[in-house]
Formats: sequence, C-alpha cells, structure tokens
Amino acid sequence: MKTDRARLRHDLRTAMTIELATLPTYLYTMMTLRPDRAPARQAIGLIRRVAYEEMLHMALVGNLINALGFETAITDPAYVPDFTQPLPLPGHSTTSNPFTVVLRPFGPEAIATFLDIELPAYDDPGQPTTEGWATIGQFYQGIEAELPTDDAAYGHGRQMAARGNPAAGVLFAITSHATAVAALSEIVHQGEGLGQGHENDGDHELSHYWRFKEVETLLTSGQIDLARDVLPVVADPYAHLGAYTEAQQAANRAFNIAYSELLDALQATFTSAAPEVYGASTTAMEAMPQKAAVLRALGPIPGTDRLAGPTFEYLPRGARG
Repeated sequence: MKTDRARLRHDLRTAMTIELATLPTYLYTMMTLRPDRAPARQAIGLIRRVAYEEMLHMALVGNLINALGFETAITDPAYVPDFTQPLPLPGHSTTSNPFTVVLRPFGPEAIATFLDIELPAYDDPGQPTTEGWATIGQFYQGIEAELPTDDAAYGHGRQMAARGNPAAGVLFAITSHATAVAALSEIVHQGEGLGQGHENDGDHELSHYWRFKEVETLLTSGQIDLARDVLPVVADPYAHLGAYTEAQQAANRAFNIAYSELLDALQATFTSAAPEVYGASTTAMEAMPQKAAVLRALGPIPGTDRLAGPTFEYLPRGARG
C-alpha cells in the first residue's frame, strides 16, 4: 500500500499535539498539591514521572518525523494545544468516550480526565484509526498502519541520540520500519500497559493508566484530603483571567513566556538533535512549578476564594515584550 505522506505528516504532528497537551494538563494538577505530607508527595512523584515520559514520547515521535523527512511543528499555531477553552484532543471520538480537557486542581475530576486520556484500548476496543479514535492506543495503531514498510524511507533528518533516563525510559534513533514500530509500541505500552491483566509497560514499570489509578486510590482511600493537601487553585484559569489583578496578569504572562520558551526549546530539540537541547527542555519544564508558585503567592482572584493558576498560553516571539 502506498503511503499518503501528507496524511502521515499531519497525523504525526497531531501525535505531538496530543503528547504536548498532556503536559499542561498533568503539571497544572500536580502543582496544586501541597508537598507537606507523604501521600501528596507520592501523588506528585507519580504525576511527575508520567510527565517525564510524555517528554520521551514527544522525542520518539520527533525522531520518527525527522526520519521520514518531515519537520516538527510544535510552535505552529495549528498544532499548539489551546487551553483558552475546553480542549478536545485532536481526532478524539465524539461518540465513544467523549471528553474535553480542562486545567483543574487536584481532585476527582482531574483524575478522571487523566484516566480518560490514558484509557487502555482493551477497555474500549476499536479499529486502529487516527480519526474518531477512543483511545490513544487506537490512534497510534492507526499511525502504524500508515507507515512505509521500506526501510529506505527512514533515512532522512536528524535523530536524537539513544539515551536512557531512569525517570522516563529509553530514547532511541529510528532508522527502519522495525524501529518505527518499536517507538510507537513504547509510547502505547507506557501509557496503557501491555494489555488486559498486565499493568506494567514492559520495563517492569506501571503504565500511566495504572499510575493514575494509584493516585486515584490515594484520594478515594482518604490518604489525600482535598481541604488539607490541595491548594485552592481555580479550575479553567483562562475563563477567570479577566478577573485577575494587574499583578496576577503580569505573573501569568511571565509564566506563559517561560512556557513559550519551553516549547521553543522543544522545537529546537528536534531541529538540532543536540542532547544538551533536550536536557534544556527538561530543565525548563522543571522550572514551571516555581513560576506557578509566584502567581499563587499573589493571593485569591478578586471576588473569589480561589488562587490564580497559569493559563499555559503559547506566545509567539514577537508578542512576548
């Protein structure tokens, strides 16, 4: 079957969008947990580890995009996740397991969103597809079906060097159809696990879905108390942005500039393939909680008892002031 390169390029760029959309979703919730008590620290660690692995997934997709002679489009407005409104994940089915992503503080609704995103395919089986998919596993299986089988098709573009990260798994170069399939399998297995009855991802680590089930248990068992362990940060921060004080607006803008620089660094990662750039991207992500803390320290949003949260908006270079 002849590969439709235009569709494959779009679907791979969409895969980057989906992976990127998880970072604000998970980080926003993680940053609302108070690290004072062990159960909350455990939840923070579980969520942070998933975020690191989402960075790995982006790197694997980036290597695949480059190997096929395409270019990543992380900062292209058509592919940047937009949290100024509830975000539907691109191509996600509107008839099976429908949901939209809203930035939320830690709580049942946030965890439900996490579990929806990482839902295993065996919980909602369907045909591999990149349109109308119900699970990310289905989406990546759809991409796998589109891949060229000729190994010569994978000889283009820069590759991030193979590297291991105890917090994220293994990044490897894509040089053939087999390594392309292995990359997609790594992403699916880390998210969903190996299949029904297998909670790990193949590296004897819990998959994202089951890590989030552990987080859910910390809440439902009463080990995490919402009033005691969670900062009262607003849900859907962009919807409340108009009520932010001038100082809160400025702190939110500073956060968004830092977030924009993170996305720029990620884009540079896949165009330079320099390991130190990948490290800089990870460092930039680790700086996000401190930026959010500066915003929270400014007190409640006027007229509410909620603290301000960052809106995770990408600002083009010319709009950063």
